Formats: sequence, C-alpha cells, structure tokens
Amino acid sequence: MMEFPVELEPIKNEVQRKIGRNLILFQQIEHIIKWLLARAKIEGYSSEFQTSFDRQKKAIHQRTLGQLICNYVEEMKPKADVEGAEESHDRLKKCYLKVETWLESDDPAYFERKKESLQALKNERNELVHHLLPRLNPLSLESWKEVEKHLDLQREKILPELDELQKRMQAIQEAGKMLLEFFDSEEGRAWSTGQDISPQIETGEHRVSPFQ
Repeated sequence: MMEFPVELEPIKNEVQRKIGRNLILFQQIEHIIKWLLARAKIEGYSSEFQTSFDRQKKAIHQRTLGQLICNYVEEMKPKADVEGAEESHDRLKKCYLKVETWLESDDPAYFERKKESLQALKNERNELVHHLLPRLNPLSLESWKEVEKHLDLQREKILPELDELQKRMQAIQEAGKMLLEFFDSEEGRAWSTGQDISPQIETGEHRVSPFQ
C-alpha cells in the first residue's frame, strides 16, 4: 500500500470526500430519472394497475444510465395522440385507469439540448468512476488540488440538472395527492362506479391525465 506524506493527508481526505459527494449526486439523478420513468405512463384495469406499475418499475430498474436518459427524453416529450388515446377506452365497462406525465416547451430544441446535457453528465459520471485515478499523481500536492477543483466544477454541472429533476418529481407527487383527493370525493366515487367523468389535473410543467 502506498504511503502518503503526512502533509498531503488533509487534501487527500477532502478529495475523497468530494468524490463520494459527487457519486451520491449522480446516484440521485439516476434514482429520480427511474422514478419519473416509472410514472411516465401507467394504465390498466383497477385490479391490474398495481401489478402493471410494479412490472414497469422492475424493468426500468435494470436499465443503464445511458438507456434511462434516452428513455426519459422520449417519454417526457408531449404526446401528440393523447386526445385520440383518450377515446379508445370510452366503451370499457370496468374501471380503467391511465396516468401520463410529460413536459411542454415552446422551444423546439429543448428536448435535444436536454438529452445532450444529461448525456454529458453520464460521461462525467463514467469519467469519475473509471478514469479519475490516471489523472492523479498521489504524491503531488498540485495534482490533488487540480482534482479537487475538477470535482467542484463537476458538482456545479450536476446541481442544476438535479434541481430540475427534483422539481418535476415534486410536481408529480403533488398531482398524486390531488389524484387521491379526487378518488375520495363524490365525483371520484361516481367515476369509479362507471360514470362518464374524465378530469384533467394541471400542475406546473406537467399535465396529468389520469382518467381516460
């Protein structure tokens, strides 16, 4: 095992702390993307809804970060055929539930930029996990300082994306609360017994269409 000069111990410990910090931030991003994808589109009869949701979560959990990013950007795009899809279950006699979330943007290039920025973060994560040590001379104070600076800059790239994802997750959680309140209402109970009720829930950047 390599012995470090005593004077390098403080900077070594700080760099190791920041490596762990950034890895946790990357894991938070991956976790939230999985959470959002699991709720991007869920549908089924009331008796099968939970099973369908659990199956979808399991499938998403097994995907790589690169796959998750591609899936996330595609699933979050506005659904051009939503209105037509809403009519496809009009004749169903059983309780059928469909929940969808997506993003809306006036900028046509938004989704491509979002994909590029998330892909860049994926590359940063891979570089941190697999290629950090080759750039470090463990016996050089300057080398430790350079790595520390790199980790701080990396954190500044992560935080805006993480904040945006967290806000979307919170918006969907709020919509979920509204959904539960609807089910507890007289209107919701009427819908669940087969009445023709199909509410829309608006929340922030997300429009959730739970009943179709």
